[in-house]
Amino acid sequence: MFPHAPPGARLRVDYDHPTPYDKHGPPGQTGTHNSGPLRRAHHRWKTFGGYQCRQAGPGRYLWRTPRGRYYLRDHTGTRRLDPDLAEMIFSAPRGVDLYPVK
Repeated sequence: MFPHAPPGARLRVDYDHPTPYDKHGPPGQTGTHNSGPLRRAHHRWKTFGGYQCRQAGPGRYLWRTPRGRYYLRDHTGTRRLDPDLAEMIFSAPRGVDLYPVK
C-alpha cells in the first residue's frame, strides 16, 4: 500500500493500520478491515521517518511525505494529489470516503 511499491511478493511485510492503536480505545480497532501490507522498510519509514497515512476508503490509502507531497494508492496504482484536496481528505472525520472510485 506504499506509494509506487510494486505489487506481488508478500515476503517480509508488516500489516499496518493507518489509524494508530489506542490502548484505551474500543475493541476491534485493528483488523483486516483497516490494515494493509507494507514492506518492512516502508513500515519503518511510516513509523519513524515522518510519513503519514490515512485510509481514504476501502483499499485506498492517502500518504503525506515528510516534504508535504500527497499520494493516493489504490488498486489502480499511485497518483499524486493536489495538496488542497489531499488536506481535505486528511482532515475529514474517520469513516468519511471523500475520494470516489473512477
